[in-house]
Amino acid sequence: MDIIRKKNMRNKIIFVGFMLFAPLLAVQLVILWLLSNDIIGILVAAILTVVVIIAMMTAVIRSLWTFFYPLVSIFLGNNAQKSNDNKMINKINKLSQRSDGVGEMIRTANTAVTDFADVITGIKYSIENLESVSAEFQSTFHEIFYAEYIG
Repeated sequence: MDIIRKKNMRNKIIFVGFMLFAPLLAVQLVILWLLSNDIIGILVAAILTVVVIIAMMTAVIRSLWTFFYPLVSIFLGNNAQKSNDNKMINKINKLSQRSDGVGEMIRTANTAVTDFADVITGIKYSIENLESVSAEFQSTFHEIFYAEYIG
């Protein structure tokens, strides 16, 4: 069963890589054809290539930001998991409702991020409680010390 899962995951990664580079390859082939038929010059081809690469990188970064937004918000101290009015959370919810591999991947990642958020929240509360207990212990210690040795 694990072999089948690994094979499916490998196929999904290959599919994502193909979907990422297929448009870039198609545009580059069109630019090459235009260049070889002397329709555009080298400078125009270079500018088009740069524009296409910037557009592709922007799309990739925006997609990654959508995917990692909950994790980043945890580290920044925001509670993105609980707010429903955020556009990123709406995108994540929309993607997680899909019934294909992308939806499954988003649901799994969202569950992992939510569990991680719970752990981080628990650590925050533990630190706050430890600080209050430490302050309480310190004041009690000073009271006992001053009452025993000074008073």
